[in-house]
Amino acid sequence: MTLKDIDFMKEEGRIHISDENKLKLLETIKKDTLFLKNLNLIDYSLLVIKVKWLVPPRNSQFWSKYQRIQSCMQ
Repeated sequence: MTLKDIDFMKEEGRIHISDENKLKLLETIKKDTLFLKNLNLIDYSLLVIKVKWLVPPRNSQFWSKYQRIQSCMQ
């Protein structure tokens, strides 16, 4: 299912993440918006993927990619 922001707020209400990840996300958004501002661009899209795993993936490639993404957010 794909939701726009107003629909997301009606359906989900909020995104539940840890305080540590919240700070990382906010810092990333600040850096991105500053970058776009310096280029005189105003468009910003945020893709949120909600995953509800019954069993976490066992694929080692998945976790190595996940860790790379996490390290980029720091």
